[in-house]
Amino acid sequence: GLALRVEIAPELPEVVSLDPTRVRQVLFNLLSNGIKFSDAGSVSLQVRAAERGSEPQLEFEVIDTGIGMDDATMARLFQRFTQGDDSRARRHGGTGLGLEISRNLARLMGGDITVRSTPGVGSRFCFRLPLRRLEPEALPPAEPDALPVRAMQVLVAEDHPVNRKYMAALLERLGQPARFVENGWEAVQAVQERRYDLVLMDVHMPVMDGIAATEAIRALRTPAARTPIVALTADAFAETRERCLRAGMDDVVTKPLSVSDLTALVAHWCAAGATDAHGNPVPAPAEGLDEPPLLDRQVLGEVLGLMPRDEAGA
Repeated sequence: GLALRVEIAPELPEVVSLDPTRVRQVLFNLLSNGIKFSDAGSVSLQVRAAERGSEPQLEFEVIDTGIGMDDATMARLFQRFTQGDDSRARRHGGTGLGLEISRNLARLMGGDITVRSTPGVGSRFCFRLPLRRLEPEALPPAEPDALPVRAMQVLVAEDHPVNRKYMAALLERLGQPARFVENGWEAVQAVQERRYDLVLMDVHMPVMDGIAATEAIRALRTPAARTPIVALTADAFAETRERCLRAGMDDVVTKPLSVSDLTALVAHWCAAGATDAHGNPVPAPAEGLDEPPLLDRQVLGEVLGLMPRDEAGA
């Protein structure tokens, strides 16, 4: 029931130099938080150029009409394991880790994140980066997505309803049947009930997180203990990747996943010696299917392409 608005200033250059993966991660986190803490109204993304000192800045401002925050909450907002509203934390899950990671990523890219908020009115998060202009170049047309050669049985453990809907649309486009669970405990139960070719495991979840769930699955005395598990996380730091691998996860990928990211991931596990329900080896996909396309499509365009026409136009 929320309106989502995107406003891009017309004077912005056509091409700039950025780290697209990290910028997407930060925007995904800020927009997700705006949606999570707004029961009515809208969430807006405004993109513009600004002059701050001698260096031009690119500003992404996420504005919501949600519950807002007082000064005390804002003072501790970017601390690890802090969430603005305890009742919302219990309702939606999560640890508050996303904002600390987002601000660290912004600072590593030479920028920062600031916030203004009023209780009961809403919040404004401003994500600033140095504006580095580039000359437009002729880009080759994007390659069509390479589809995996067979349908796999995929289990997705993800607590956020928006993320589940997005992942379901991606997997449906790839022809991959999937079951969704909302926390790590449910994932452990699910792999004991039936066989899965691949588990996509969110790291931060309520009840039982992805690390603990993976350790519990690896400790099972059944073939389910060998199920391939790939971590999904917005945390791009090396220490998180190491924790996931130590727990027994087979790989770690960062959110949000694009169609090309997921295509490459599924194709890789198709080729990784998987077997069918009778234990027979499955033929590897054709050569080149495990290589992601050179061009990364914009996530917003993919979401619109995945949604039914009536929802995409709403």
